[in-house]
Amino acid sequence: MDTRLPLNDIGLGQRFDKLTRHDARCCHPWHSWLIWDGRRWQKDASGRATEHAKATARSIYTEAAKAQEADEPGLAKELAKFAGQSHSLRSLNAMLSLAQSESGIPVQPTELDADPWLLNVGNGVLDLRRDSFGLRPHRQVDMITQLAPVRYEPDATCPLWERVLLEWMAGDHDLVAFLQRLCGYVLTGRTDTHVLPFCFGTGSNGKGVFTATLLELLGDYAMRAPDELLIQRRGEPHPTERADLHGKRLAVATENEAGCRWNETLIKSLTGGDRVRARRMREDFFEFTPTHKFIVTGNHRPAVRGRDHGIWRRMRLIPFLVTYTEDQIDRELPDKLRAEWSGILNWAIRGCLDWQLAGLSEPKAVRTATADYRASEDVLAQFIEDCCTIDPDAHVATGELRAAYEKWCETNGEKPLGSRAFSTTLGDDYRGDKRGGQRVRVGLRLK
Repeated sequence: MDTRLPLNDIGLGQRFDKLTRHDARCCHPWHSWLIWDGRRWQKDASGRATEHAKATARSIYTEAAKAQEADEPGLAKELAKFAGQSHSLRSLNAMLSLAQSESGIPVQPTELDADPWLLNVGNGVLDLRRDSFGLRPHRQVDMITQLAPVRYEPDATCPLWERVLLEWMAGDHDLVAFLQRLCGYVLTGRTDTHVLPFCFGTGSNGKGVFTATLLELLGDYAMRAPDELLIQRRGEPHPTERADLHGKRLAVATENEAGCRWNETLIKSLTGGDRVRARRMREDFFEFTPTHKFIVTGNHRPAVRGRDHGIWRRMRLIPFLVTYTEDQIDRELPDKLRAEWSGILNWAIRGCLDWQLAGLSEPKAVRTATADYRASEDVLAQFIEDCCTIDPDAHVATGELRAAYEKWCETNGEKPLGSRAFSTTLGDDYRGDKRGGQRVRVGLRLK
């Protein structure tokens, strides 16, 4: 250690920096030290930063010994005295406090997990770019905080995974290929596709095992979203729910309650690629570029009430149509699939490379299922089908049409559109006019 460093609290902070800057960083917005564990940076939950501070204090005795060897007994005596003082709680706390501002120690959330193409696995870091794909050693400089607990073994295969996927997709090879590209996209931190995949199907059909396997394989990179995060509810989601998405590649949301509605505004916000503002409990607000992709599973299709195309541009309904009886369910399937993790990773990597070439390329089954979903959610269209006759030569008084619409909504348990939204939506297909002194809509008559 440089003996010219001052023998005071500032000098303690400088010594800590010189000894540990490669293994300890401080994230001020998170009020937390980050410690390098050999594969990733982790929040210090066990006092490792304090252990580094103790080691720094002990190192001052080494400085004293070197000063003695250099025939500087006066300096050696001062250093030995300072070393003893540095082991006090006050000195250790001062060391940690002042080290936080030393060059090379502070780090911002935006610097963590910043490269969306890097995937940290058990035996190294995968660069997922098609033109530079490969595995390299773990490095502090990558500033990665996440770890997928799977080893990259280039020759590993996953025959069971591929077989059950084909079963779940009812033998549709195009659907399986789509899922492979989707999983490959999920491996990355890219979010430019702006989709909301929705694995839909009633009963026991594999969608739970599918998402659970991805969650386990991706480890730190994946999370289960809070219940009803994407569902309309009273009040706004707590900022901590968004903070948990920082650095994630996959967030699995389960929506099973019949009669619920999508929170369309939040979905557009969290799947649109815009920066997210959030905070954790007892921490400061921070902003981050999203890296997460949602995959939703559900036995019911939440209602869509927005009239714009925003949510439908994102929605990708993936049909899980095969239902297993109780005696057909393999309870040991999740354990069997864990034995194929390295192979499943390779399968997803192939999907990632294909996605980089062709995008997600939704198959016919997804396009059809999504279109059917959209048609079923057009409440105004259902009213017109039930209560009106479409005739280009006909017209109906706007007030009568509105009254009939509100009565139909009450009968069918639907919330009617507001007057302005009702008028705007009708105007897309049935223009307004004035006839006989009253406002009418042209092209419709009530049955």
